[in-house]
Amino acid sequence: MGAPMVRNVTPVLGIDLACRRWADIGTARLEPVAGIRARAVSPALVFPKGDPDPRVLAGLIDAHCRKFGVGWVALDGPHAWRDPASTRPGAGRWCEKLARAQGKTGVAETALPRTQLRWTRFCIEVFDALLALPGVWLAGDGPAGHAYGVLETFPTATWRALGLAPLPGKAAARVGGVETWRERLEQAAGLSVPAGLGHDDLQAVVAALPAWALAGGAGRRAMALGDPARLAGGKRAEGLIWTLADME
Repeated sequence: MGAPMVRNVTPVLGIDLACRRWADIGTARLEPVAGIRARAVSPALVFPKGDPDPRVLAGLIDAHCRKFGVGWVALDGPHAWRDPASTRPGAGRWCEKLARAQGKTGVAETALPRTQLRWTRFCIEVFDALLALPGVWLAGDGPAGHAYGVLETFPTATWRALGLAPLPGKAAARVGGVETWRERLEQAAGLSVPAGLGHDDLQAVVAALPAWALAGGAGRRAMALGDPARLAGGKRAEGLIWTLADME
């Protein structure tokens, strides 16, 4: 806390993806303010009624980015399948192996555990919908466009990179209180995070941190794990998971 404002830094948006209820999708916008490195505005999006739809979510994200001048969107969820031709060890993508992700994204229309397939498909469809919009590009995939970039992130890896124990799952976090992790995050990352955030919104704040680093607004360096995305059988495969570099 107390660090000077970083000038000419665009706001960034973090999304903790979920596919069953709108209420389970966490959202947070990080923006520069005087006296601290960043302020988190969370929740950042207002959702409609009904079941989550990837195209509707992409439209809400896009409208928010263009309204607030967001430069990067970080989404906690896979953006690509495993390459069927990959000889890398493990069941999922190489980036998931490096990030020590519990869930694994298999070749098209497969995931481990199998119960994660619906969520995996939803996340990839959100990325597809976003990347089909004008001026939106995938981080690490060539020159930047003219609107904003999108990237996959994994909050558990970012908690670890900050030297903190990751936020437990919802059931366990309710016992210890999400507020404890919010306070630790504020201190470790130099953020102003509103008190009383729910589990999903706090994860969205952490999801946004690699994007904040890419925007030039963090004291830490963004780090990409894995191989750049490529087309395999007409589908996006492999790809990068972005986190923060470990403390030196």
